[in-house]
Amino acid sequence: MACALLHVFTMARELFCDHCERALTSKAYRVISEDPGGILLDMLVCHPCNQKAQELGLKTREIDLDERYLKRG
Repeated sequence: MACALLHVFTMARELFCDHCERALTSKAYRVISEDPGGILLDMLVCHPCNQKAQELGLKTREIDLDERYLKRG
């Protein structure tokens, strides 16, 4: 039961921007910042937050949420 609740919470969490908490649509963006020691930032964000990240010079890439959930099984 607890595992099922955790899974529901995780899926619901991923439907919102990790930065501003706006609801995500079918498209989301992953913002990544790395250095030689490892990953410093790895966030799933909405379009406006993606634009801000690009203005700051961070690496971003588009993610199709439908494909992401299908791969989880």
